[in-house]
Amino acid sequence: MIRNLAGRIAVTILKLLARLPLWIPLAVGTTLLPLYIPFRRRTRTILSSIHAIEGRIAMCPYYRMRLRLALLSLRHLLRLPDGCTVTIEGEEHYRAALASGRPVLILGWHQGPVELLHRIPHESPLATGRPAFLLTAKAFAPALTELMKSGRGASRSSATSKEILHPHSLAGLRRWEKEKGILAMMIDQVPGEPEEWLAPLRGSVQLPYPGRLLDWLSEKDAEVLVVTVRLETNNRIHFRYALSEAKILREDLPFHLDRSLRAGSEQYNWSYPKIRFQRDGTT
Repeated sequence: MIRNLAGRIAVTILKLLARLPLWIPLAVGTTLLPLYIPFRRRTRTILSSIHAIEGRIAMCPYYRMRLRLALLSLRHLLRLPDGCTVTIEGEEHYRAALASGRPVLILGWHQGPVELLHRIPHESPLATGRPAFLLTAKAFAPALTELMKSGRGASRSSATSKEILHPHSLAGLRRWEKEKGILAMMIDQVPGEPEEWLAPLRGSVQLPYPGRLLDWLSEKDAEVLVVTVRLETNNRIHFRYALSEAKILREDLPFHLDRSLRAGSEQYNWSYPKIRFQRDGTT
């Protein structure tokens, strides 16, 4: 009962925030950051571990960026205008994958305006008639789960609406393979106990990802794309599609993730509770 009530209150607050001019919650949130940051000691440790590799990431600018990205993602979740322009690099890879007639696997991670990743696949005539699936988690309350489901799975075109799958939905994954569908997931944010660790940035930070699921996917005759999204200057959002191969997915993913984090480590969600700092081989 308490969880359901908290979820409904949270949904109401989120909807109100999304409809405010972006500068208002950003200004209020920035003002409150000095009160919040002292409680984020683990994040400070992680950012310090990146310092020697990526250059200094200061706490206050980092969390102000996280706040801005969260507000943009909230607008994307509710399908509200964001005032941004989108550029896409490697779109030809995406279109070629859709045209291949094989199952398509699209992998992303929690960087940039992340709800745009959940909007994949984009509207495309090539996607007409192909089933699309999104592997995502339930929120802590039913109201929040329904909000995410409606925002992530809906589409202007019924032909490209996505079916929401949960991480252990083997039946849904088998349908994706059998029906040559499109499956999108965030490889670093799948909930539950981690089966293995993906360690970018020379192993200084460990990110949990589902090892057995990755093994299962790598055995399929699928087209594999890695996608990243980054907020740039002048309200531009940059997508980048890169090719991978199912057979070498386990070896290839660290390269793509490392490249993405080096290009925009200040936009990654280092506060995510499943990320662990590694020091001298221990966590």
